[in-house]
Amino acid sequence: MISKLELLVKLQAIDLKILQLTKEKKESAGLIEEAKKVFSEEKIIMSTIKKLVIKKQLEKKQLELELAETESNIDKHNTELNTVKSNQLYHTILEIIKNEKQKQSDLEDKILQEFDDIDHIQAEVDSETEKLKTKEQEYHTKKMDIETRYQEIEHELLSLSNERENQVTNIDPSVLKVYDKIHTHKKGLTLAKINTEFSSCTGCNMHIPPQKISEVSLATTPIFCENCNRILYIEEKAE
Repeated sequence: MISKLELLVKLQAIDLKILQLTKEKKESAGLIEEAKKVFSEEKIIMSTIKKLVIKKQLEKKQLELELAETESNIDKHNTELNTVKSNQLYHTILEIIKNEKQKQSDLEDKILQEFDDIDHIQAEVDSETEKLKTKEQEYHTKKMDIETRYQEIEHELLSLSNERENQVTNIDPSVLKVYDKIHTHKKGLTLAKINTEFSSCTGCNMHIPPQKISEVSLATTPIFCENCNRILYIEEKAE
């Protein structure tokens, strides 16, 4: 392989790694947000269920107050029965007591139902509490792993940046300018190896004429693929 192209191939390897790590670094922030979202959704579920428990407890309390009032009315009307002298009024009070006792029975049934509902919802709270603990642990573990990897990427990128700076000092500025222009445009693959078995460019899979392949093998300056405009090179066979 021509020396200048060797340098560009090594530079491309560095740049591809930088691109890969930069993408991973960007995605890591999204992974933390995704994990946080799952944990937050579980917290919302827990909060909703707890609010339902409070609502049910308040409803039960209101029913108990109504029951106490109804029982007091029954006692009051029973006392009135001992003092009334009118037969008609006596029967009227009896009817009132009957209605109040029916109301008492209905309220007792509702209160029992509220107890059952609260027990059922509380069981959900207990279940969701365990789920929330698990999700919280998973979130913090994942967050720690991602943050650790993020720091590793930062370190690797700094090392690669230094390595790139050293590499470009060995490359002709005019060649480097061409390389950088293609690198920016192609967003990664700047050089394309020629597949000598099929006489094709590995960047775009287009056919490369034998004469062009011969030119690349002897070239001291970059030669480009006529289709994708990448710099062509031939990989030396290991001896």
